[in-house]
This record gives sequence, structure tokens and C-alpha cells, in this order.
Amino acid sequence: MPKILTRAGESLADQYDLQGSNVSINELVAGDVSLVHDMGEVLLSERMEIQFLQISADAVGENTTFGVTHAAVPDTPTRLLQISMIANQSARISRSALYLQDQNTEKEIPLFTWDSGSDSQTSVMWSDDGGAVATAWMLRATTLMPQQLLMRTGVLHGMPAIIMRGRTSGFGAGTVTLRCLMIVARPSGGPDGATVGLPIPSW
Repeated sequence: MPKILTRAGESLADQYDLQGSNVSINELVAGDVSLVHDMGEVLLSERMEIQFLQISADAVGENTTFGVTHAAVPDTPTRLLQISMIANQSARISRSALYLQDQNTEKEIPLFTWDSGSDSQTSVMWSDDGGAVATAWMLRATTLMPQQLLMRTGVLHGMPAIIMRGRTSGFGAGTVTLRCLMIVARPSGGPDGATVGLPIPSW
């Protein structure tokens, strides 16, 4: 039986000389004190990090269709925050898109689409993987896709694949390299490397 630590006949009104009502000792609610704290938010905030993912189509010739799949999507609930496609040569990409694919059914949905006939590109000073800073060309899509939450899917409960596909234009001699850079937010691994099962934040 919990003990009520008070003195009968005294109330807050009595203590502070305020108008109020006296509550009978029999009307007080007695219950066990629960010393429980939800650690989910604490664990997530301590382990939350951003990670850069990259898909590369290297040295592609003219009038060529290309497709590259990202091989290591983090096996944990992952928020895709930003997508940037950067070419090392201007006006050599005809169209390009980034797709999310269910690896069980191979169904796909586009996350980013760019077409030279309806979209634009802009020059940027950019370092490719720590190399010398040089002029490159960022593909600017007219239609922006919403951020995506990537999670296990399908019968096999595997992470979806991220695929970049496109086609180069007829530019003659030489090649073009296209990079798709992505920023994701995800929980980092614990001491044993496990990340599956951490609480999903409100994003």
C-alpha cells in the first residue's frame, strides 16, 4: 500500500494563503510510481548520421544507352534527402533518370527524371571524389520528386535497388561521365553493427 506523504487538514490553499478547496485524504489517488523512460529517441539521436551514396556511369560514348545499379543501399530505414546528377561535359547527356526498384518483383518507380528537351543544366565548380576542382554540369530537373523513405520490401524483405539509367547525345568524339550523388539520413550501426530495429523518427 503506497503511503501518502502529507498531513491531514492541510492543503495548498493553507500553505500559500490562497483561496482554494481542501481535499480529503481519502480522495487522493495512490499508485505505484513508474520509473520508466523511453530510450528510443535517445538511441536514435545518438546514432543518427548522414551518408553519401554515389552511382557512376564512367566514360560513356555518344548515342549510348547506359544503366548502373547501386550495390550497397544501407540495410536500415533510410531517408533519401537529396539527389544531384553531375556530368563532366556540357550538352552530352540526352536524358537520365534515377529509379527505385523492388528487387523481388522488379517493379520500378522514378525518383528523379531529366530530359535535355524540357530541363536545363548549370555549370558548377566541383571536386570529383577529392580530385582537382573543375567546371562540371549539374542537371536541373523541372519537376522535383518528394523525399523518400527507403525500407525493406517484398517477400524476401530486402532493401530496394537504386538504378540510374540514361542515354548520351550525338556529340562526336570523346566520352562523358555522369555521377548521381545522393544524401541519405540513417541510424549508424551499434557495437555489433546492427541497425535494423531502431525506432523510426518522425521524418
